[in-house]
Amino acid sequence: MIKYFEEDQQRGMWGYARMVLKVLMTKQIIKCKIRSQEKTIIRSAFMIVFANARTYGTGAVINPDGDLSDGKFEVVIVRKLSFWELLKMLIPHKAFDPKKIEILQTKEINISTKRKTHFQVDGEFRGKVNEVNARILPKVLNIILPPKS
Repeated sequence: MIKYFEEDQQRGMWGYARMVLKVLMTKQIIKCKIRSQEKTIIRSAFMIVFANARTYGTGAVINPDGDLSDGKFEVVIVRKLSFWELLKMLIPHKAFDPKKIEILQTKEINISTKRKTHFQVDGEFRGKVNEVNARILPKVLNIILPPKS
């Protein structure tokens, strides 16, 4: 979706909405092996998202269980594209259907595919890959604040 969004001239929520419809029509499936410390699973998915926060920058909810301070991140596996599940991303506090959107919580993950697939980081298309490794580095963000006046 991000690749299509970057190629399009329209921005904002309507731009994303158009790209969602385009993705719904193309329905490219990712067949992958997902290995975490806890388990290994095989899945077919339309999209896999690594998230620590609850929402995208647009405000759309992708990870309702996200907690920035728990030392873990979530892997959101969109197994079946559904207009209603996508709509739930715009309505806070609506639970996803676990048959369509599965969420794994972990500290480390490896995802591999036989065929290269589109890969993006924080809204920027980074090319096609067939393996991704990710791990969380807890408590590494330091914030410097001005002195109290």
